[in-house]
Amino acid sequence: MRLTAKLVRVAAVVAAASAGTVVVAGCGSSTSTSGGDGGVVGCGGCGCGNGQPPQTVTVTAAQACQILEESYSITTYASGELCRSLCTQGGFECELPQSYVTEAQSLNPDAGPPPADGGPRTLDCPTSPASMTVTCVIQ
Repeated sequence: MRLTAKLVRVAAVVAAASAGTVVVAGCGSSTSTSGGDGGVVGCGGCGCGNGQPPQTVTVTAAQACQILEESYSITTYASGELCRSLCTQGGFECELPQSYVTEAQSLNPDAGPPPADGGPRTLDCPTSPASMTVTCVIQ
């Protein structure tokens, strides 16, 4: 059963990557003399100073799970190979929805860091929502 679930996750990642699901959100109308809009977490301003909003990416629940599996811990800010491949405009961490992360934490109360061999860990992850928006950030 674990192999089947992993294969489903891999298929979802490949399908989403080939579908080009990258979406860029708007910056808003606020301005600042401090170099940003003050509302972009981890960026120090709208688009990290280049006038562009932070990149957002629509991912499936399977992709969100893979991002958590590749990250050091189950937190809202996660990083790993999939996150870096999705965040093509400079972000190297993915900010996952807090509700999804909280549910993943409750399903994996004893999850530690990934294995010492550098491979990803296997987590039990929520399957809902089926898709979600992830923000690419620089922490």
